[in-house]
Amino acid sequence: MSEGFKFFIRALKLISQDREIKYLSLAPVFIFILILLVGLVGGVFYIDDLMNIFLADQMMQMNSSIRILIYVLGFLLFGFFYYVIAFVATSLVSIPFCSKISDKVIQNHTQLKIESTTLKEDIVSFFKMLKAGLVKALFLVAIGIMLFICSFIPVLAPLAFFTSIFILAFDSTDFVFERFNYGFRQRIAFLKKNLFAYLGLTLGLCLVVVIPFVQFLVLPLAVCGSTLLFANKMR
Repeated sequence: MSEGFKFFIRALKLISQDREIKYLSLAPVFIFILILLVGLVGGVFYIDDLMNIFLADQMMQMNSSIRILIYVLGFLLFGFFYYVIAFVATSLVSIPFCSKISDKVIQNHTQLKIESTTLKEDIVSFFKMLKAGLVKALFLVAIGIMLFICSFIPVLAPLAFFTSIFILAFDSTDFVFERFNYGFRQRIAFLKKNLFAYLGLTLGLCLVVVIPFVQFLVLPLAVCGSTLLFANKMR
């Protein structure tokens, strides 16, 4: 597990020291913040309308303090679901940037060799990954809902949080998997063989997620860390 955590530390260093990777990493960060802000600001203005649609009759019979509590809980619930949707949307929109981050990590910081791609090949690869990403998006939203429900159970809450970040860590390996033409069975076999390394990487990403504002770097960090993990195991 300590080996996987080292990949997380190396990923931090790459984003801070490699100028190309640093600039590419800013794109997913800005996209995520923009999508998040638009949704949350919209939620502030429309939460009242949403509450009236679902609880119109009940709201009229409640005193002001209970209504305020329901508004707060409703906004928090909306915020969680929108956070999940915003993250999934960011993952889809950021495919070209994350793919380039993975390539730069391989080219500049590993011994693996990859061929340069043309613009046409990049576009074909983007739509191929986008198609697969849309299917995964539905899966991730479903997983997010289940993990959210589990988070209300004290014993399961930490496990639900760790599991969601673990899924992110493995999913971020898709870019390098795609580059080396790994099929589904090969990917699952790689996960099984390197499970403890992924757990260590997940632990590092969990630390990032709980730090305000730094958490926006979790996607590029996951891509860098998982690419380094793959390259290390393929030497």
